[in-house]
Amino acid sequence: MNPDEINEVLDYSDDDNFGSDDGFSVFDDTDDDPDFRIDLDDSTHSVNNSGSDFESNFNLLDSNEETPQPPASSTPIQTPVFQGSNIRVTSTVQDYGNNIIWSDIMQSNNLVYNPTGQVVGINPDLIECLTNDSPYDFYSLFVDDTIIDMLGHFTSTTSFSPISPSGDAPRCPHLCNHNPVSSLYIKNKHHRYGIKIFKLCIQDAYTIGFRVYTGREAEPGVEVSTKIVMEMSEEYLDFGRTLYTDNWYTSINLAHKLLSRTTNLVGTLRANRKHNPQDVVKHKLKKGEIVAQKSNTGILILKWKDKRDVLMLSTKHEDNIRQIQTKIGTEVGKPEVVLDYNRGKGLVDVSDLRSSYHTPLRRSMKWYRKVAFEVLLNTSVINALILYNKVNNCNMSGTEFRESIILSMIDKPVDTENDNLEMHSIVEKTTRNRCAICYQKLVLEEGRTYAQSKTKKLRTMCPACDRFYCVECFFADHKYFKKKNK
Repeated sequence: MNPDEINEVLDYSDDDNFGSDDGFSVFDDTDDDPDFRIDLDDSTHSVNNSGSDFESNFNLLDSNEETPQPPASSTPIQTPVFQGSNIRVTSTVQDYGNNIIWSDIMQSNNLVYNPTGQVVGINPDLIECLTNDSPYDFYSLFVDDTIIDMLGHFTSTTSFSPISPSGDAPRCPHLCNHNPVSSLYIKNKHHRYGIKIFKLCIQDAYTIGFRVYTGREAEPGVEVSTKIVMEMSEEYLDFGRTLYTDNWYTSINLAHKLLSRTTNLVGTLRANRKHNPQDVVKHKLKKGEIVAQKSNTGILILKWKDKRDVLMLSTKHEDNIRQIQTKIGTEVGKPEVVLDYNRGKGLVDVSDLRSSYHTPLRRSMKWYRKVAFEVLLNTSVINALILYNKVNNCNMSGTEFRESIILSMIDKPVDTENDNLEMHSIVEKTTRNRCAICYQKLVLEEGRTYAQSKTKKLRTMCPACDRFYCVECFFADHKYFKKKNK
């Protein structure tokens, strides 16, 4: 990342909201969302829905499987139209609730992943250029030399400043001058107070999207969760991919929007979302039983009873059960949609887990420090590690990778304030002249004529200052280092 990209991340805020007293009085990350129904008593839980304590995440995966396309309905909902190698996608309906008909599971049509045959995955040029390169070279792809040099420069000058005069002590610039972002209270997280970050991850837990939640994201007629997903995944739509989300994001309206952009959605679903089929949501189940319905627009809602009720939404699965073997050797049946969700959503958990091993977060009132450390020392490092292992076909640990980067930075020369200092010393010359300090004192006390006749002449001088000194006056005048005259 270059300085402009980092500043753009840190500066993403609404100054009008920051300046007002009620700028953070109403947060829109709770159940009080336009996409929620609060008249239901039933509740549901997500499957393995454990993320970072400060992050709300969703996951995007390429899929080589054929994915279902919703069949045409009687309503004027326009589905993707293929024209040669180009895809034209339009959507004319915002709220699909009145047009949905729920029925038993039926076979769906399929969408084709990557219909234009584009090259996906790691850039071949990157593999060719960086094979056998050091971890520091991979880290430099995300944090360029300008940022690294700036960090090294101010780290060195700050450590040197205690022996400098107070007037010459350097001031380290702040990354942002905005008012601090108020911390959020998220009751279902282990660390309940913190800064909320939206992350978009792909295969191998690689982070491709990063956004800081600053409050007041809502827009009239658009759910906050839907808005976040569509904005962060915009450049990855229309490709036949599959998006995995937790129950904060998943909704039927979001599923329709993604289907209109040739993208599937799989995620856990809250029981109080709008347009949920009540025959499924309110159905009482015993352990191991499932109930499911599919809409005429191609959306599957499935409820499965494990230790608790699990409500799922998918646009690419049926209500099939797969037998798997547990850790103790017994076979149990699980819905395919649950297994696929655990595989996709688990990548975000892996990204958070890797970051937690070497967390740089410390207590601080300045929010941008936490965000900057997260970007520079966690997200960028984990992404660089994933690329390094992929390109070099190895399995270096996070600790070894960080140690290698640190050693490379230590060996890298850094310009500091010491380069602006000249060496002051006292040397003996063949000519003689008056001591500059003694002469100035006598001029102030007795006058110029008296000082010219009484000041002793000597041969010792400082070449850097180009002045003659006696030994006592030299050390008195060089109590602190002096900068070069520019």
